[in-house]
Amino acid sequence: MQTYHFFVEHFLYICNRIAFLMMKMKKVLIYLIVVLALTACYSDRPTHSDWPSVNGKLQELDDSIAVMSAAVPQMITNGMVHAQDSIEWYAYYVRWANYFFLSTTPDSLLPYTQATVSFAHRARTHVASGDQQRLNTVEGMAYEAEAAYRQHFRSLSDTVITLRKQAYDLLMKSDMAIMLPMVCGNMADVYALQNRLPEASLWYRRALFLADSTSVNPSVKATLYMGLGRIYQNLSDFENARNCYEKVGERLHSMPLNMQAYYLNNYGNFFYYQKDYAKALSMFQQLEQLLKRIGAGDTFDMYLCLLNMGDVLLNLGRTDEALNCIDRVEPFFRQNQVADAVDYCQTVRIGAAVKKGELKRAEQLLAVPQLNPHTEQGLSDIRNRYTFDYYMKTGQTARALDMKLAEEKRNDSIGKNREHMRATEIIMRMSEDTLRLNHQLEIAQQRENTQKAYFWIMILTALVIILILVLAYRWMYARRQRTQNEMDMLRLRLANVQQRISPHFVFNVLNHRIGHAQEDEEKELMKLVKLIRANLDVSSRTIVTLQEEMDFVSYYISLEQELTEHFVYTIDVAPGLDLSALHIPSMFVQILAENAIKHGLKGRDGEKRLTIQIAMEKNDTLVIVVSDNGRGFDIRAVKDTTTGTGLYIIRQTMEVLNKYSRHGQMDIDLENLKDGTSTTTTGCQATLRIPQHFNNLT
Repeated sequence: MQTYHFFVEHFLYICNRIAFLMMKMKKVLIYLIVVLALTACYSDRPTHSDWPSVNGKLQELDDSIAVMSAAVPQMITNGMVHAQDSIEWYAYYVRWANYFFLSTTPDSLLPYTQATVSFAHRARTHVASGDQQRLNTVEGMAYEAEAAYRQHFRSLSDTVITLRKQAYDLLMKSDMAIMLPMVCGNMADVYALQNRLPEASLWYRRALFLADSTSVNPSVKATLYMGLGRIYQNLSDFENARNCYEKVGERLHSMPLNMQAYYLNNYGNFFYYQKDYAKALSMFQQLEQLLKRIGAGDTFDMYLCLLNMGDVLLNLGRTDEALNCIDRVEPFFRQNQVADAVDYCQTVRIGAAVKKGELKRAEQLLAVPQLNPHTEQGLSDIRNRYTFDYYMKTGQTARALDMKLAEEKRNDSIGKNREHMRATEIIMRMSEDTLRLNHQLEIAQQRENTQKAYFWIMILTALVIILILVLAYRWMYARRQRTQNEMDMLRLRLANVQQRISPHFVFNVLNHRIGHAQEDEEKELMKLVKLIRANLDVSSRTIVTLQEEMDFVSYYISLEQELTEHFVYTIDVAPGLDLSALHIPSMFVQILAENAIKHGLKGRDGEKRLTIQIAMEKNDTLVIVVSDNGRGFDIRAVKDTTTGTGLYIIRQTMEVLNKYSRHGQMDIDLENLKDGTSTTTTGCQATLRIPQHFNNLT
C-alpha cells in the first residue's frame, strides 16, 4: 500500500507540472488530477523531524506567491520532490491553489483544495497526535483558499462563511497561528459584502487582537486597518475611515505589491464616496500603473480598477471616456458571471445616458432586472443616485421623493448599525479584558500552589542548586562557543571583502598604464600602489575610521575613472563632522561605489554622476548615501538571497554585528530615484545607517 501511494503522489505531481505548462488544456488535465487525488491513500512514511525549518521555507514560498514571483513553480516543485512525508508533500501541494488564485485562471485552484481536504480526512485517523497540528494547517489552508476563490467572484457568500469558519477552527489548533489574523480579516470582508457591518467590525477587531498576540508582520496589521476603514466608510464615518487609511499609508511601501493594490483601490473608493472625484481618479490611475508593473494587466483586479475608474470619469463629466472603460470590462465580467460587476456596469451606463440626455436609453436600461438584487449597499446607493437623477429629469417627482424617503430610512439604519458596531467593539474589548483577567487569576493560583509546595522545594534546594550550576556552566560554555563561531563566520565573510580589489583588476590597471605609458607613468603607478596599500590596510580590519574608508574610496575611484567612461565624482560631508572620529565596517562604502559604477554608470550615455553624502542624525546615527544617475534596478527582482556578492556581504556583516548592538541597528536601504512625479527611473540610491555604539567590536 505504501509503494502504491508513493507512485500515486508522484504521478499526481507530474500531472501538476503538465497542467502548469499546458494551460490551454487545463480542463481535461484538472479532471485527471481530481481522479488521481481522490484515489490516493495516506502514507506511513516517517514524520519530518525538522518541521520548524520546513515552516520557514513555506513562509518564504508564501511571500513569493504574494508577489507572484517567477520562481514559485520551481519552489513548489522542489518542495514536493524533497518532502519527507505526506503532510509536508501536501503542504507544498496546496500552495498551487494559492498560486493559481492570483493567476489569470483562478478556477484552476479547486482540484488542489478538494484533493487536499480529501487527503486530510483520510489521514486524520492515522497520523500521530504530534502531527495533528500540521494536518490542521494543511486542511485549514485548503478551506481558506477555496473560500478566497468563491469570495473573489462574489458568489455563495454563506458557503464562503462556512468554509472560512472551518479554516479558522482548524488553524486555531494548528502550528500556523500566524495565519489567523488574515483569515479573520477575510471573514470580515465577507460580512461586509453582505452589509452585515457589525459582524464585519467584530471580525476585524478580532483579527487585530490576534495580530498583536502573534506578532505578525506590521504589513498584515496595515491590511486589517484598511478593511476596518472600509467598514467606517460604508457607515459614512469618514473621520475614523481616514484615520485607518492613514495608518495603512504609513507602512504602504513595506507591504506586498498586491496589498498596495488593495490599498489604492480602497482609498480610491474612499475619495469617491466623499465626492472628491479628482483624488479618486488619481488613486485608480496609480492602481492601474501598479497592476501593469506587476504583470496583472489582464486580471480581475485590473478590470475592477477600470470599472471604478469609469464611474469616476462619469462624475468628472468625461462621459465618453467612462463608456470606453465600461465597454472594455463588461464582457470579462459577463464571461466570468460576476453579477455585482455586471450590474455596476449597467449602473454606469444608466448614469451616462442621463447625463447625455438620452432618457429613452436610460429607461430601457432601468427596465433590465439586476443579476444580483441583494448587492452590497454602496453599489445600491450609486444606482439609486443615477435613478433619482433620471426621475427628476423626466418629471417623476413622486418617485424621486419616494427614493429620498427610502434613503433617509437607510441612513437611520446605518446610524443604528454604527451604534451596534461601537457596542460590538466595546464587547470585544471587554472580552479581551476578561481573557487578561483569567490569565492573571491563573497566575495567582499557580503562585498559591507554589507556596504550598515551598516545604518540599526547600528539601530539594541543594540538589537543584548543584544542577543549575552545572547547567549554567554548560550553557555559558556553549554560548561562548557560539559567539566564537559567529565571530569566525564574520571574519570569513569579511575575508571575501578583502578580495574585492582582485588581481584581475590590478592587472587590468597595469596593462592600461603600460600600454599608454608616457611621462606621467610614475605618478599613475603611484596611485595604484597607494590603492593596494590602502586595500591591505583597510580590509585587514573589521572596523575602520570613516576617514580611512573615504581615502581608500578616493584612490579606488580615481583609478576607475581612467578605466570607465568619464564620470563626475563628488563627496558632500555635513559641516562639523570629523571623519577620523567616526567608525564604520570596512569596505562598505567601496562596495556601494563599485556597484554604482558597475551596474549604474558603465555603458550609460550622457553625463554620469556618482555622489557620496555623509551626515549625522540626531540619534547619533551616521548616514551615508551613495547615489548615481544610472539605469537603476528592478525592484521586483531584489531579494536578499539573489543580490550581488557585495550587497550580500554587507547584509551578512550587518546581521552579525547587529546581534551585539544594544543601542540601535545598522541597516541599508536601496531604492530607485524618480524624475518628479514621473515613473521614469533616473538613478539608484543606497542609504547606510550606522549607529556609533559598536566601536567596542574593533
